[in-house]
Amino acid sequence: MYRLLIVDDEDHLRNLIANQIDWQGIGFEITCARDGKEALEVAKEFRPDALLTDIRMPFIDGLELIRLLKVEIPGLFTVVLSGHDEFDYAKNSLQMGVTDYLLKPIRPSMLISTMTGLKEKMDEAARQQQDIEHIRLQLEESMPFLRQQYLMMLLHESQPEALIRQQFEYLGIELVGSAYALCLFDHSSPANPADRFFTYFAVQEILKKQFPENAVCFFDNAGLHYIICGLSGEKHEREAISALLENAIQTVCSRLSLTATAAVGSDVVSLSCLSRSCQTAFAALDGRVVGGKGKVYDAKDYLLKEDAVFRFSFQNAMEILTRLPFEQPDVFCLKLDALFAEIRSQNCTDITYLHIIFADLISNAHKILSEYKDSAGSINGNIYHELFSLKTLDEMQELASQYIMAVKNQIDAERSEKQQSLIGQAHDYIDQNFCDSSLSLSNVAQMFYVSPSYLSNLFKRKYNMNFVEYVTRLRMEKAKQLLASSALKTYEIAEQTGYNDPQYFSNSFKKYTGLTPSEYKADVAGKQTS
Repeated sequence: MYRLLIVDDEDHLRNLIANQIDWQGIGFEITCARDGKEALEVAKEFRPDALLTDIRMPFIDGLELIRLLKVEIPGLFTVVLSGHDEFDYAKNSLQMGVTDYLLKPIRPSMLISTMTGLKEKMDEAARQQQDIEHIRLQLEESMPFLRQQYLMMLLHESQPEALIRQQFEYLGIELVGSAYALCLFDHSSPANPADRFFTYFAVQEILKKQFPENAVCFFDNAGLHYIICGLSGEKHEREAISALLENAIQTVCSRLSLTATAAVGSDVVSLSCLSRSCQTAFAALDGRVVGGKGKVYDAKDYLLKEDAVFRFSFQNAMEILTRLPFEQPDVFCLKLDALFAEIRSQNCTDITYLHIIFADLISNAHKILSEYKDSAGSINGNIYHELFSLKTLDEMQELASQYIMAVKNQIDAERSEKQQSLIGQAHDYIDQNFCDSSLSLSNVAQMFYVSPSYLSNLFKRKYNMNFVEYVTRLRMEKAKQLLASSALKTYEIAEQTGYNDPQYFSNSFKKYTGLTPSEYKADVAGKQTS
């Protein structure tokens, strides 16, 4: 229901208009005034949405009344009543934004039609106002996001200072200074991924408390926080900013149990140069690759390494890894530590380059494992995901070292199992064929597709004797058994135990037992009769 103020100095006409029309049916609540002066007083309390007024009135005429009321009620809709001789007034009223006008004498049907049309226009205006209000509310709700998006854009592209100031005013950003510096604040992820965005906002609030004046704080989708600081040029201002960031790191650690690292970019003289400060801040933040987390890094200590060249010998690394199956664990650990020391000596803060180096080490270690273990399968992609999420050299070194040593343990276990199987098979073969005079280390090694030296080493580790000593023991024990239980001649026993030369057999037997074959046989016989 809209409020309508009817103003006419003719009582009978005013009463006729008020009483002959079903105003509520049209959509209006009405009140009346006898002239412009009274209308101004009534309007103070009634606050009309629309005005139906005569043009010719004493004290204050209709056009002046419209002008005065529109100052107080800017959205007022107006319809004027005029006679034929007041056409010039009617033209002036239209110039003042009057919605419509009616000529006297007024017919009720024409008045109803005009006011019904006015109601429709007021409804449409109300809808438009609602839409505008809705857009305004949406804009107000979106303002933090719009600020963040604009500031992110500003960090990656340069814009004229005047345009930036215009946008800042529109977005409600207050930032002044004779210079500016961008700071970065990065932190570890929460234990529960569901708490990620809560954590981002919690860190944001901590930073806002640390930088309450002349600074803008925001964060990106990855949870990296940015602080743009306006500088006054005072001495030690950068040190003060670093101190605030250190406090924020400690607060985030104590309240949220997170590890944080910060960086201060170089000073720039205008907002249009913020992208440069951003570049240097990222270069400084990379200092944690070597220096570790939980610190504040200042761009003045870190030059942009756009032309820096880091050299790492991938071939040398591969040569070290090829020794993975053969070196003792403690020896191999020393060589691996030396490799990591070579990486660290370059003082490389290029995180992407370091990720590639350590990914190559992990990949080659797995390739070597596959050569020794058929069931090794493909490498678990999670280790690469974990590797590329790491931000310090210490973390990458620890991950790669653990993986490579785990691979070595698997290879050692696999080789030990194969060796046990090989030595068992060789043992069975020798036990069955030691009486063969052609039996030798070389032909047994050839039988099992290994080198003689490798087989010899296995025998030494397994039986604490070499191959010849092992075969000799088998032959001598067999000879003792035959001498004690058969009537075979010495040369016959020599042949049955793998000796072509009876004399060589006798010498070997005496060396093994301290007795000649004849003495041994007599000794056994004497013990049996006694």
